Amino acid sequence: MQHAFGREIRQTLDDVCDPALLAVIVYDMQVGIVQQIGNGQSITDRVLHVLDAARKAGIRIFFPRSAPHVPAEGTGGYLSSA
Repeated sequence: MQHAFGREIRQTLDDVCDPALLAVIVYDMQVGIVQQIGNGQSITDRVLHVLDAARKAGIRIFFPRSAPHVPAEGTGGYLSSA
């Protein structure tokens, strides 16, 4: 990793993909919207795949409260991070 002006300049995928520095943001996965998209199920499946990979890697996951969502099992209905 290089440094310039007091900042780290990440150059490798390992540098960039540090779970301590990353987050996945899932925004606006409303049932009503997804159902209107021709490939909505495919998009949902891909999002679930990304969430599974992020969880396994220890990457934070955020579901902005301003976006309607379906709570994940065991969250008590509030998803701010996982």
